[in-house]
Amino acid sequence: MASSSIIVGQQAPAFTLTALGSNRIVSLASCQGTALLLVFHDQNAVAARTIHAGSGARPLS
Repeated sequence: MASSSIIVGQQAPAFTLTALGSNRIVSLASCQGTALLLVFHDQNAVAARTIHAGSGARPLS
């Protein structure tokens, strides 16, 4: 059985991503002190837009 490398409550590793649309650089450090939900998806997927709309989150782009 394979073991998971993700443990609930574990700190996220440092990362840097480029926001789609705006090309803004987003890092874990730049989001410090705010709630953060990362969803990896096709930007045109209806399900992803529904998740974002229901989260009350502001778009990064």
